[in-house]
Amino acid sequence: MSAPLENPFIDPDAVEYRRYQVELAKRALKGNTLISLPTGLGKTVIAALVAAERLRQRPEGSVLVLAPTKPLASQHLSTFRRLMRLEEGAFRLVTGEVPPVRREAIWHSGAKLFFATPHTVWNDVVSGSLDLGGFSLLVFDEAHRAVGAYPYVRIAQAYLNSARDGLILALTATPGSPEGRLREVTKSLGIREVVIKTRDSPDIRPYVAPLKTRVVKVSLPYRLRAALELLRADLTLVVRELAAEGLLSGRPDYRIPLRELLTLRSRLSTEDSPDSRAALAKVALAIKLRHLIDVVSSQGPRQALAYLERLASAPRRGKSDRMLLDLPSVKKLPELLRGSTHHPKLDVLKRLLRERASRDPSFKAIVFVSLRDTANLVFQELTEVKGVRPAKFYGQASRAGERGMSQADQRRVLEEFSAGIYNVLVATNVAEEGLDIPEVDLVVFYDPVPSAIRQVQRKGRTGRGRPGEVVVLLTVGAEEWAFWRAARGERQVMAARPSTDLTTFTGPPTTPQAERPAERDVTVVVDTRELQSEVVREMALMPDVKVSVSRLEVGDFLLSDRVAVERKTVEDLAASLVDGRIFEQIHRLREVYEIPILLIEGRDPYRPSRRGVSPKSLMGLVSSMALMGVPVLWARDHKDTAQILRLIARREQLERRRRVVLKRAPAKSLSEDMERALSSIPGVGPETARKLLKRFGSLIAVFNADRDQLMEVRGVGRKLADFIYGFVRRPYGAEEGEPD
Repeated sequence: MSAPLENPFIDPDAVEYRRYQVELAKRALKGNTLISLPTGLGKTVIAALVAAERLRQRPEGSVLVLAPTKPLASQHLSTFRRLMRLEEGAFRLVTGEVPPVRREAIWHSGAKLFFATPHTVWNDVVSGSLDLGGFSLLVFDEAHRAVGAYPYVRIAQAYLNSARDGLILALTATPGSPEGRLREVTKSLGIREVVIKTRDSPDIRPYVAPLKTRVVKVSLPYRLRAALELLRADLTLVVRELAAEGLLSGRPDYRIPLRELLTLRSRLSTEDSPDSRAALAKVALAIKLRHLIDVVSSQGPRQALAYLERLASAPRRGKSDRMLLDLPSVKKLPELLRGSTHHPKLDVLKRLLRERASRDPSFKAIVFVSLRDTANLVFQELTEVKGVRPAKFYGQASRAGERGMSQADQRRVLEEFSAGIYNVLVATNVAEEGLDIPEVDLVVFYDPVPSAIRQVQRKGRTGRGRPGEVVVLLTVGAEEWAFWRAARGERQVMAARPSTDLTTFTGPPTTPQAERPAERDVTVVVDTRELQSEVVREMALMPDVKVSVSRLEVGDFLLSDRVAVERKTVEDLAASLVDGRIFEQIHRLREVYEIPILLIEGRDPYRPSRRGVSPKSLMGLVSSMALMGVPVLWARDHKDTAQILRLIARREQLERRRRVVLKRAPAKSLSEDMERALSSIPGVGPETARKLLKRFGSLIAVFNADRDQLMEVRGVGRKLADFIYGFVRRPYGAEEGEPD
């Protein structure tokens, strides 16, 4: 190939020549490649070089660059536009803020470079408005995210199944350990070669500056230590109860790893028995206690009290919330914590920044915090420090009544930070990854992170072009383990060989689309409310199924002009039996389609449900469906459901040559519309909605009723009355949450 910098699409005046970037781009063009490069060393430049060469090699193709967030996708578009010689219309940004109809037009606009967020891309793949096979290159930025259920995984699978002569370039600063995350990422993205560069790589060393890390240990005052001892004692009791039931092994005390509790919660959530439900509540209690302990030890009294106040004032509290608030240790916390003003870290931080400002008035620093409550407190305290001009930087989501920062606000703060209007950025984890934040002289970990990936990302904000320093604040006896565990993981990642052929990590090469035997496609129409289900994701990966999304008036899936399917998980079936919804849904399905089908998904359909529905009641429901002439099908999981839908669609559309035709349900009365609106409130089904409307006469009268009046309606208890009363009065946009 020609040297990338001589490519007609690259502006040589906009690119500083660095040999390692050119060599990495050449290697990436040979096959699916993952490149790990420290932050600030030009991963985006490498992507632009590879993209330019693919556009030169395949003029008919286009390039898709994926980034986890809209700000990062927008940032990549700006960088590519600066580096490349292409007309303005060649670059298009596609995010969830663009309506689906407009997105489809953008995908077919003839642009050459698309910059998008993964959830948006996957939704468009599922809906059929985007065919990944037309891209000659897919770039996955922050590729370490390509694990589990993250959309990167499904997008890569769909691309490998459909692209002819496709190419994948994965980029990250934090690949993970070779035995763990890195192996999973390479398998998910179909990677054939991994190239890892570190600050110590010979070709990288000339472009990085010295980086010093030091740890400052902080001791808690008596009151906070006393609060921790009480909470740890209660957590130890809960953990020992779980261990006595044979659910936990290892160290049965407050030091139990959080991952072990999360794994147990996941396992218990799939079981349905009185014992498993009771154990699940204890596990949830243990997780909340762990969080509260972490907040007290690393954040301070104000944040801990704010957390408890949010739980106490929530309109709907779960069983574990009530158990937590009833613990003796938690009841004593207000008295203990109100005697402490703030965490001693805050004084250390103020002194550190004051001394730095006096030595170097032009310095820049980032203070990383985990909670937005802490960010607000730190920001307020730093405004009083001489020489420090702080700014807050956090995510776009609302938290506990506080609106998130818009993208425009984030961009403005970063521009003013770069210009020197601010010299300290107090940031949550949104500043760790990807965003084009100016290089700083100092990075402070207000609290450590147990993740090696996040630790590397935080450190990467300094020590690029000029010497940098990282200061980690650690609470004695509470936080050391998290920092040293992450440091050990960081060393394992960086100890990986600079270049590793990982062919053995992946499966056999994907068969090119052109070599697969042709198979006639069938269409499955999916209701918009099912778009995010695992069933739809599974069907989207089937080469002979075209998924079409529409708002179905009845049913969840339409397979022909006469076959429509209502899908229920076992728990959803029980819930719909309790509120009577299932009978109305099946009745309307029978009115519209000749062959209505009820498909029940779950390994044990007749087990006792969490809603208190007995197996005998579920058997009675199935018997009623059979007597109504409605076929009932069973599927173990979402994969079986997808295959059943595919097979029925093939029988109907290919063997019987029937078309897929959407039909309108009989017109509803205004009364039915009112019932439907009211029954959409969680916990209020059709039957309860009818009773409420008969009692009060109108929706506004229901909404204006007080709790006691609502409880006069049969079937409405105190819990549901409290929820309805709070729900209809809740301000729009008011969300709950803890970590940013």
